[in-house]
Amino acid sequence: PWVDTFLSLSHHLTEEEFSSYEANEPFIRSLIANLDSLLSEFKKTLTPANCDALVGILVSEVTSQMEKVISKSEFNRLGGLALDKEVRSLVSYLNSATSWSVRDKCARLTQITTVLNLERVAEISDYWGVEAGAMPWRLTANEVKQFMSLRTDFRSDDIRRLKL
Repeated sequence: PWVDTFLSLSHHLTEEEFSSYEANEPFIRSLIANLDSLLSEFKKTLTPANCDALVGILVSEVTSQMEKVISKSEFNRLGGLALDKEVRSLVSYLNSATSWSVRDKCARLTQITTVLNLERVAEISDYWGVEAGAMPWRLTANEVKQFMSLRTDFRSDDIRRLKL
């Protein structure tokens, strides 16, 4: 339910809305506060190893739920930028909650935000394929296109023509 509040917010932002969203971070602040409250109760009683295991389960669940709500939303460029900032904050918080790095478990979510944060459809070639460098993609080519289609300012013909 905490993640579902993401759906009640617009991700089709104007410059003014983006500035306000960025200053207030209505979704991510609330989510992190809820997660922190939950984890702080368990940290009092669990061993460090068990607490790390709990965080691992929590990370998997939160990233899965985030992926679901993102796929039910629409974004413009500024909405994608706001999402990118939120996911970075979430990953940073989750990373601080455990003794191991959560980046691997958050890779799909991070890649989704990369796709939604592109300035134009063709920019995906900077991240995907031969030119992509060392970043292994967890999203399939079809998933990349599906997430790109959530951007209301991207033409579906341009997305369809992509060779991934």
